[in-house]
Amino acid sequence: MINYFNIELIKEVLFEVAIAIACGSIINIIYRKTYKGVALSKNFANTLTGLTIISYFIIKCVANNTLVSLGMVGALSIVRFRNSVKDSIDIMYAFWAIAQGILVGAQEYFLSIVFNIIMVIVLMVMFKLNNKKSKKMILIVRYNDKMNLEIFDERLKKSFKSFLIKEQKIGKIGEIIVEVMSLNNQINTKLEDIKIDGVEDISLIDYVEPII
Repeated sequence: MINYFNIELIKEVLFEVAIAIACGSIINIIYRKTYKGVALSKNFANTLTGLTIISYFIIKCVANNTLVSLGMVGALSIVRFRNSVKDSIDIMYAFWAIAQGILVGAQEYFLSIVFNIIMVIVLMVMFKLNNKKSKKMILIVRYNDKMNLEIFDERLKKSFKSFLIKEQKIGKIGEIIVEVMSLNNQINTKLEDIKIDGVEDISLIDYVEPII
């Protein structure tokens, strides 16, 4: 039976918990910095830190006690989570946090550090590339029967990197909803350049990134 009042064991656990907290905090920060959705879930970001610590203690128990490991396997096998994942990249962050806890619990400190460094570099590079590449926006155009669609398409081709007509309502006053892609995350287009004869009203909706 393990003596949990052993000074050396206490020092070891405190050291490993500190590493787990540091790793979980790094994952938390990177998630916040690279988040590209509309509304950041701070609860999920904080959960990543908690997952790292929880995973560490699970592995620590499993490594030191065979009976506890069997009980843990049985307990975890009946757990079901029904919350839907809004973004597939959230799954990657959750597994990253769990993997960090497992590595620290297994006392693979070197692998834990290398793994963290690689993930941070890869995610930050991907984030920078995605930021420089382009940005999606929504263009909403209200028009009458005087508008020439062919001329309008030509104006869109000149003004944006790419565009896709998502919806078109036909009537006395029609409406077109277009998904457009700008270059380098900058809105260089003047709406007056797109406003040809027959266009009643035009607006451009930009996604606002959360300030972290």
